Amino acid sequence: MRIYMCLCLVFLSSSLLSMKDSRYAPWKELPKDLWVDIASRTNPRTVLSLLQTAKAFKDLSQEYVNDRQTLREWMEDEYPFNQHLALGNGYTCVLKSNRKVICWGTIKFRAAEVPHRLSNIKSIVAGGHHTCALKDNDDAVCWGWDIDKQSTVPADLHDIKLMTAGGFHTCALKADGDVVCWGYNASGQSVVPDELHHVRSITAGGNHTCALKQDRDVVCWGDNSSKQSTVPQLLHNVKLIAAGFSHTCALTDDDRVACWGDNPWARSPEELHGVKSIAVGDYHTCALKKDGHVLCWGWNDHGQTHVPRDLHDVKFIAAGGGHSCAAQLDGKVICWGENQWGESDVPLGLRLR
Repeated sequence: MRIYMCLCLVFLSSSLLSMKDSRYAPWKELPKDLWVDIASRTNPRTVLSLLQTAKAFKDLSQEYVNDRQTLREWMEDEYPFNQHLALGNGYTCVLKSNRKVICWGTIKFRAAEVPHRLSNIKSIVAGGHHTCALKDNDDAVCWGWDIDKQSTVPADLHDIKLMTAGGFHTCALKADGDVVCWGYNASGQSVVPDELHHVRSITAGGNHTCALKQDRDVVCWGDNSSKQSTVPQLLHNVKLIAAGFSHTCALTDDDRVACWGDNPWARSPEELHGVKSIAVGDYHTCALKKDGHVLCWGWNDHGQTHVPRDLHDVKFIAAGGGHSCAAQLDGKVICWGENQWGESDVPLGLRLR
């Protein structure tokens, strides 16, 4: 299958780059689900760059996309992974459209102190008190608390596709589908199972780690004191996973949310459906619905599950230790919940785009 995908990409590249004004483009005959599969096995940006090279890009957009969405928006709908908001314990980071990172909140552990001259970033993640960024060259840089070496990226780690940060450990998904973890390991959260390969996505919780495999089943390891690593046997066809301190959630193909682990944080509303994306904090969970509205549940000691009434047209969501944030389609970022360190005070005039 991997060889097949490589051949598809080579075919697409040659077709797109050589095409001028021809009305017939054989790559346009490829079904939509194949584009999705190709992007899941490589990087959505690769597919986007190929498609945007085409002279017939507008025709392709009209063929595959409704309601005048751009192809980029369609890809983000297919891949609702938040790459622009990262929330830790007491701080918030955003990745702007100029591919620079801005953080605010607590100065403890220096997790909100963005390294000087950090640029050309394509995604960010936040752990308990450390932050990581994935660069355009698919290398990573981390900063913040490093007592367990969670911010020390292995020198030989390259070709990273995705990253995730837990309480005191960090993991990276490589382009070849393998997973590498480092940092705190008291519960075995940084020891990747030997038989785990062909991974699609990863998420790290307080002291546990989970992976979404290419067959869209989920496997977890590490701390299981609250059954956060015990994946429900009937859980299949998963497209997104997210882990909190002691619970884990998954978004399935039928746009429903399944959670397990510490109750009541893991008990999702029964009427919840039509979900586009999910975000999990320490002890609370948020869901972004396809209509652009957000619903949160779980521990609410700081108001982290009280979604602002005027929040609408949401594109991305994120959850931290005791606060939550959302980015609207207009680029505005709104945060609510704990604000002891100013983590919910979004800088005036800040826009992602």
